[in-house]
Amino acid sequence: MQGWFAPRLDSAERSGLKSWSIDDIVEYLQSGRNGKSHAGGLMAEVVVNSTSKMSDADVRAIAVYLKDLPAGAPEPVVIPPPQADMTAGGAIYAQACIACHEAGGEGAPRIYPPLPGNANLQSADPSSTLRIILDGAETATTPRAPNSGSMPAYAKQLSDQQIADVTNYIRNTWGNAAPLVTTAQVAKARRMQ
Repeated sequence: MQGWFAPRLDSAERSGLKSWSIDDIVEYLQSGRNGKSHAGGLMAEVVVNSTSKMSDADVRAIAVYLKDLPAGAPEPVVIPPPQADMTAGGAIYAQACIACHEAGGEGAPRIYPPLPGNANLQSADPSSTLRIILDGAETATTPRAPNSGSMPAYAKQLSDQQIADVTNYIRNTWGNAAPLVTTAQVAKARRMQ
């Protein structure tokens, strides 16, 4: 929707919520962030305009429901990107991303999202990751998390090939595993801006 793709919410191995506790989900729905991720795009709007205003009991009920979802179909087997692409992506990461997300991708939880195990990065559909890299991101600001953070947009600074390379790097490093992103996918995402 509008260039964004929601990651899986079931208990499949590479789903977004597999490693999240009920408390992680509650914190995310109430504040727009937790130690594992930040809400972006349309989900940030959902948090700011809806879930951050719900009662604690209602948000906890949603979290319990989500944790109880059975695993759906397994994700396709991932073939790692070519080493040359990973090397090129690593160089871009070192230049543009490492200052906030750190060498190990750990970021600064609740300020800069961690990248290992990140649901958006491991999704079969790279749309949300590409939106964030192309357009930048603003951390949702809620009463429980009033401080904001931002990531710059890279649409003007990086070519389609560079964005594909860095996307493949972060989607396939630190234990992440996701399908190859092509320059055609980047170009399509760029047209949606």
